[in-house]
Amino acid sequence: MSKTSDKLNDASATITAATGVLSAIFLLADTVRDELKKKGKLYNIKLPTLGGKVFWDTIAERNGLKVQKNKITGHYRILDSHDFRLAWGGSEEALLAELKKLADPTPGNA
Repeated sequence: MSKTSDKLNDASATITAATGVLSAIFLLADTVRDELKKKGKLYNIKLPTLGGKVFWDTIAERNGLKVQKNKITGHYRILDSHDFRLAWGGSEEALLAELKKLADPTPGNA
């Protein structure tokens, strides 16, 4: 075979491998999304984030806190005004309720 043919075969193999990897990633994301939707608020460790400028949509804000939805997995999180994650989970309703509790921690708002 010629060098050009070898390069084309190598490029084709690389594209095929990359397509397989991307398919696996999307399948995993679908599985994660389905499992997270079954759960409300999940156990959280307060961690810094980059603020969600690329993979997140902000769906609600209150008193400096924001609820964001991941564009790939569909799960939700609450960030404080310094972009630390305060809560996360698969249920929009659960995270909006948690936002209300965190943003307005008055007695009887639990």
